[in-house]
Order: sequence, then C-alpha cells, then structure tokens
Amino acid sequence: MTKTDLDYLQKEIQSRNYTSFDGTLKSGRIQFDTGAIFNEAKIRLRTNETLIDTYATRQLKVANQFEMQIFNDSIPIHIFVSHWPSPLTPESEELRIKSAGFLKGVIHNLTSSGKLGDRNTRVVLMGDFNEEPFQKSLEKSLLATRDRQLAFRRHSYLYNPFWRHIGEILPYHLRCSKSGRSNVAGTCYVPSLLSTNWKTVDQIIFSSAFIGHSDWHLNERLTRIVSIAGLKIRMLDHLPVIATIER
Repeated sequence: MTKTDLDYLQKEIQSRNYTSFDGTLKSGRIQFDTGAIFNEAKIRLRTNETLIDTYATRQLKVANQFEMQIFNDSIPIHIFVSHWPSPLTPESEELRIKSAGFLKGVIHNLTSSGKLGDRNTRVVLMGDFNEEPFQKSLEKSLLATRDRQLAFRRHSYLYNPFWRHIGEILPYHLRCSKSGRSNVAGTCYVPSLLSTNWKTVDQIIFSSAFIGHSDWHLNERLTRIVSIAGLKIRMLDHLPVIATIER
C-alpha cells in the first residue's frame, strides 16, 4: 500500500463521506505500507500510533494502531493493522513471533486498563500476517484461537474466524468445477510450495467483546475470502478478506 494507492481507492469510491488515513509512514529506515479508508460521516479517527519493536539489530513493523469512534457510541474500537515479515526474509519466523509477542503486550495493557473490564474492550487485528492461523505467532503468541467458547470465557484469548478458511472454499461433489477462481483454498497462492499452493495468511481477528461481551457482534457468516472473477494468480498474489460486525 502506498499513498498513491490510497488516493486512487478514495477517488474510485466516489463519495464525499469517505476519507483516508495514510499509514505509509517512515520511521528511520522502516517504511510502513498500511493505511485506512473510512466513512467519516459514521466513524471518527480519535488517535493513531505506529508500533515498532526491535529484535537484535532489526526494527520490526508491528502494526499501525487506530482508535476509532463510531458515532452515537461512546466506546471506541481499537484496530491494529499489520504487515509482518515475508517468509523470504531471513529468520522471518522469529521476527513474526517477536512481533506477535509485542502486540500481545500492547493488547494486554489496553484491556487491563479498560474501564469497562477485560472482556468488553473492543479490539480488532487485521492484515497480512504471513502466518497461517495454526502457526506459532498467531496461535501461541497472540492466543488467536479457533475455540469461540474459550475466547468468550477467557479474556486473554482472541477469536480468529479464519481458522474456518484453511482449505477449499467449496466442498467437492460430482458436478463441481475442477478449476477456476471459485475454488480458492486460501488467501495467497504460491505455486512453488510442495505441500499446497495456498496459504491463509490474511486474517481479521477479534477480542471477545465481539462474540458476546458487548452490543457489537461479529457476523461470522459474512466473514470470508473475496474471490475476484478474472483475477490472474501470480506468485504471492493475495486475495482480499472481509468481516462484518453488527449492533
């Protein structure tokens, strides 16, 4: 994501109500590459912060943190947008685990200091984590679980609905298509992999406030990978992901 990308998307939306936040900021040698577009008639950006950690001699782009205020609602939503190191980066697994640990600490401090209590703090994580839901940084360091009841009972866990999106979107049957974009099996297509050509590395993850501890609720039926007809798959192409919350 670049500022040019954000400007193009905002123009294509063709609505005066939408504005963008340019998160493609530079801090020393680190260049962030995330941003946000939102409807300012419904949502206000209260604060933003760039989260950076270090690992040995490396600086880590952990996340852009946004505190968003939905109009007619006094309680903010804390959104963390991340793009973690690629598997092509040396020692990338260690860098992602370190990033996840740092982010977990930020979320812990946020929920522990929340006036509404641990379970009611609204936190959303999203981005290209370059990790699948079952890998260490997400499942072990962030505690982003597939177990919704566990996340509901214990505030230290997050709920990751994208555990459901590992593998083929459509089940196989006699008349199903044997090829085509509808048969995606993840968010990222990597033809060089031997065990699978698909990885689910783009995800949206929620605190327990969205699964029963507040008046905002995740609509998991509308959480999905967006398959774009006619899109040509190339090395490291990523498909969009979408999630919906309702009140």
